[in-house]
Amino acid sequence: LPDVPPGTYGYGARLDAPYCETSTKVEPTDRLIDRAEALRISDLAEAELDAIWATCLQVDALIDRQVEAGGLVHADGKKEFARDADGALMLVDVFGTPDEDRWWDAAALARGEVQQYSKEFVRQHYRATGYKDALYGARATGEAEPDIPPMPDALVEQTTALYVTLFERITGEAFR
Repeated sequence: LPDVPPGTYGYGARLDAPYCETSTKVEPTDRLIDRAEALRISDLAEAELDAIWATCLQVDALIDRQVEAGGLVHADGKKEFARDADGALMLVDVFGTPDEDRWWDAAALARGEVQQYSKEFVRQHYRATGYKDALYGARATGEAEPDIPPMPDALVEQTTALYVTLFERITGEAFR
C-alpha cells in the first residue's frame, strides 16, 4: 500500500478502508500503475476512473454481504473494465470466483489465523514446475506461449474441492 508505513498491517488484518490498485493489461504481464499513468494511457477522464473504482467498491460490498452468512471474508479480488462498441465503460470478465478472488475463513481470522481459500496452490505448482518462468520468458521475447502442462490428478481434486467448498459456503446450498 502506498503511503502506509511498513508493518502497519499484518497478514490477515483488515484495512481501515478499501484499497484499489490499477494495473495495465497492455503489456505481456500485468504491471501496477498509479492514477496519473492510468489516466494517461487509458484516455479515461478522471470522473470515469472514479466511476470504475466506485463500481469496484459496490461489487465488493455486494460480495461481502453474500459471503458473510457462509462464514467467509472476501480478502481481495480483481475487476476488469473495457469499453463497449458505443464507448461506454463496462465491467468485463468474472468476479467473486476463486479465479479472481481470495477468501478467508471468518472464524479462523477471529482467532488470529488466516485460512485462505484461493487458487494460490495452483499458481505455486506452476511456479515450481518452471512453467511460469517459461511463459514469462516467451512473452518477454515475443515467442509463442508454451502449452500449459496438465495438472496432476491430486491438484485437480484439490481444485475441485476448493470450488465445491466455496460454492456451498457462498450459496448456502449443497453442491450435489
